[in-house]
Amino acid sequence: ARRAAEATSPAEASLEAATAAPEEPATFVEPEGWRDAVQTTFTTATDGGKRIYWINEQSREEIFVGPLRPGADVRLNSYPGHEFHIYAGGEHLKTITIPLGLASAVFCA
Repeated sequence: ARRAAEATSPAEASLEAATAAPEEPATFVEPEGWRDAVQTTFTTATDGGKRIYWINEQSREEIFVGPLRPGADVRLNSYPGHEFHIYAGGEHLKTITIPLGLASAVFCA
């Protein structure tokens, strides 16, 4: 997967704007015909420089969402089918895909 330096789609631009203000949850643009949003929380109990990336479905680029630290959950609105990668340092730890049929979800990394 490639990591993007700059967002090019409306969803990427929305994600970057939302992640620029850490007190606000990241928000994805809801394209016409998409399913209902899922209130998504990423949490960790261990330190280690973990980082969350959203995977653009079309380009497969990794878009940086933010750091993941103990006691500082990352909350955002996502959609079923969205994929996220969790890294610690340069190591890929986990891939998380938002499932269908949920109003909210919590993922531990």
